[in-house]
Amino acid sequence: MSTDLAGGPLVRFVVHDDGTATGHAHPDLRVGFLELRSHRTVRDAAPLLENPGTHPDVEVSTTGCDPWRMFSDSDHRWPIALAVPSATFVLVSHDDGTRPDALWLREALTGSWARVSPARSGDGHHTVHQYGLRRLWDAAEAAHRWWLARGAPKLNEWEWHVTPTAQTVRMP
Repeated sequence: MSTDLAGGPLVRFVVHDDGTATGHAHPDLRVGFLELRSHRTVRDAAPLLENPGTHPDVEVSTTGCDPWRMFSDSDHRWPIALAVPSATFVLVSHDDGTRPDALWLREALTGSWARVSPARSGDGHHTVHQYGLRRLWDAAEAAHRWWLARGAPKLNEWEWHVTPTAQTVRMP
């Protein structure tokens, strides 16, 4: 499985006598494949808004979760990718490139988006703007907290399971 949030892990499978297979990701290798046009996720071509707070029907809240840490590497992004597999993310840096200005989550299929801005008040809470059918930030934060509550397992600790009718990813 590969999503825009987390590159595809390279999984070594063991096929069992019943025809099912299980496997774990290689700890150091990720793969990417050029998808056929018919398999590609629809991209949202809409520009990132300068001031999302002025958008009609936007929901504004705050979060104590650090968005930069949540999206820092594959281990952190993996549970989020499972929760919102059709979402993409964009990190927008400040003009001087020294610090992030915003993190955007976008889902073209529903038109939903979320923008998280760095904490400005010194209390560590980041401003969240959300719009659309799905509250992408809420889903991402819930997946991240779920992952942390289970000890923040690395990607290679998850188990892939394939049967003739289904493919699943789980923590053993």
